[in-house]
Amino acid sequence: MKGFIKDYRQELDSLIWSMPPMYHRVWQYLKYMVNHEERKVPFKDGSVITVKPGQHLTSTRNIAKGVGFYEGVTWKEPNLKPSNRFLNG
Repeated sequence: MKGFIKDYRQELDSLIWSMPPMYHRVWQYLKYMVNHEERKVPFKDGSVITVKPGQHLTSTRNIAKGVGFYEGVTWKEPNLKPSNRFLNG
């Protein structure tokens, strides 16, 4: 993965900063994963979706995998329900 993102110190004063750490981890993950240029995503049925800058096509399962972590030698992924609740606002 290449490039960088701008991050603002104002985030320290936001609601996300006062939430449990996993919420912040999901927020950071999504900020890192969004497109910086327009991309076309083909589907098996032949349709194509255009994903614009600032957008990212994903699923809660992929987000859970993306924010997973090792605890000792065991890989852990968050439960999808809290991730879903966070994403739906």
